[in-house]
Amino acid sequence: MTSSQSFRKVTIDHNSIVALDKRTSGVALTAKDNEIATAMDGILALASQGSVGIVLPAIAASERQQQGNVVSDFTTFRNRIAALGITPEQYSLPEMRLGVTFLGYATLGFVGPEWNVLQRELQQIIHPNMDWDDTSHKNWLNRYCDVMTIFAHFQANADLFVTDDKKAFLSPNKKSKLLQLGANMIEPADQAYHLLSTGVVPKAASLDLPRFDNSPEKRCTYIPPNCYEHYREFRRTKGLPAL
Repeated sequence: MTSSQSFRKVTIDHNSIVALDKRTSGVALTAKDNEIATAMDGILALASQGSVGIVLPAIAASERQQQGNVVSDFTTFRNRIAALGITPEQYSLPEMRLGVTFLGYATLGFVGPEWNVLQRELQQIIHPNMDWDDTSHKNWLNRYCDVMTIFAHFQANADLFVTDDKKAFLSPNKKSKLLQLGANMIEPADQAYHLLSTGVVPKAASLDLPRFDNSPEKRCTYIPPNCYEHYREFRRTKGLPAL
């Protein structure tokens, strides 16, 4: 049994699973695809040895799959993941959203309103121009899944977020802000495997929640998720880092 000191929780972005899908489907891999698939093999081997626990965002089932299709039920997605050799230690659940998430793999509510605020903080970092409720936008689902994927990483308080999505997560400005919020480590698959195999991934600190005024006279004062500008001002007046 691996000691708790060396065990690490690793969140896998759907983006880094696609290369495994392509290889299984017999699709010709690019050099980059092959690099990602090889690194993922290494991470999954570490998971099978018990030194890594895979956190899989359940929202990944709502994304378009490798062939461009969508799945109609979570069991189909779970079977696909199993066929790729992925055995999640846990599924991190998104908020329930009709027509997007799957019954039994989403939550009707979080333990506190601070999690709703965190969703919007993350959205403002990775997709600041996204209209949270305009589902008619052609890129809405992709952007929503991005937000809920990194949210799943925070919710699981995982140690390392593995992603090869340069636009959403790995650009220096976005990555810096996500780390500032408490993401701990964000790395592409090849670098993630190297860090995990050499044992230099630190444990994630407990998240600094709640993210609202918890003083006795204003306990549970909450900035609704559609009032991000007010919340940003709240952070400024409290001397908290700007986003």
